[in-house]
Amino acid sequence: WHLGSIGVLPSHQGLGIGSMLMERFCMEVDACKAEAYLETDVDKNVRFYERFGFKVVSESEIFGVRNRYMLRDLQP
Repeated sequence: WHLGSIGVLPSHQGLGIGSMLMERFCMEVDACKAEAYLETDVDKNVRFYERFGFKVVSESEIFGVRNRYMLRDLQP
């Protein structure tokens, strides 16, 4: 599965909304016994996604912007 862009309004950040979205996404992926991947260019997002089992598997620079490609393996 590919996780596209998600976001939470700044006024609503810190309330667990992003975590709830990710928990639901991961639940659906796990139910399908599948892997998931995403891309991010924001450092704090890497740490956020790592909490849900994603790992950086590759990096590239596009137009001077560092991009990380992350994968979440099949969960037991």
